[in-house]
Amino acid sequence: MENNKLLHLIDKGENETLAFLASFDLDIIAVVLSGFLNQKGGNLLLGVSPDKDISGVNTDYIIDEMRNQLSQKITPESPIEIIEEDIDDKKILLLKVS
Repeated sequence: MENNKLLHLIDKGENETLAFLASFDLDIIAVVLSGFLNQKGGNLLLGVSPDKDISGVNTDYIIDEMRNQLSQKITPESPIEIIEEDIDDKKILLLKVS
């Protein structure tokens, strides 16, 4: 995804299909994604606070570990697309479910 599109998503703010989470909290991530899966899908931006502050996350180990643990926490197992993006030298994770 292009930075402009990602910045536009952030600028729109949270809504029924878009949520922001500033830090890595697997339990909250699982709850948010489950909620999206029970509706019409959605996107979670990890590394962005609800007030649109871009803090970024350390992605060195997070992606593989997150994928493994979310597959155990969300049933039935659902495809989760995880995309790593850079904004101002900060790593943002975009988690998509449909």
